Amino acid sequence: MTITPDAPRLSATVLIVRDGSSVPEVLMVKRHYQIDFAAGALVFPGGKATPEDSSADWDPYTDGDFGPVQQDARIAAVREAFEESGLLLARPRSRRGTNQPLVGPDMAEKLDPFRSAVDRGEQSFLELIRDNDLVLALDSLVHFGHWIT
Repeated sequence: MTITPDAPRLSATVLIVRDGSSVPEVLMVKRHYQIDFAAGALVFPGGKATPEDSSADWDPYTDGDFGPVQQDARIAAVREAFEESGLLLARPRSRRGTNQPLVGPDMAEKLDPFRSAVDRGEQSFLELIRDNDLVLALDSLVHFGHWIT
């Protein structure tokens, strides 16, 4: 009997870390209790890449030069963090570039009503970023590892 393994699919997970008062703080989200896999588990934001994450139309709306697969994975990581936690790793397009400040809670709150629609594929994440004159801060992410599970 020959078993053919499934082809790997691109996905990304993001660890968001900040300096706390005495120790680093790491963002985790709790998975919904009514899902099939790992219900109720504490996890880092992440998930599968979507076809839109690979669109060449992203190029003017990202900071950093990473090549197609790295860029796609970073876009997926930023999108998943937004969908799952509401944090948006982006900059105003007028203030783009490495070490420039990220958008604040005001922009995250403005875009919060679109999180579920982006997650369900009913709202284009690219259009949301473009319509709000933002760029994804892909350069703020540090590549940590590459696994195939």
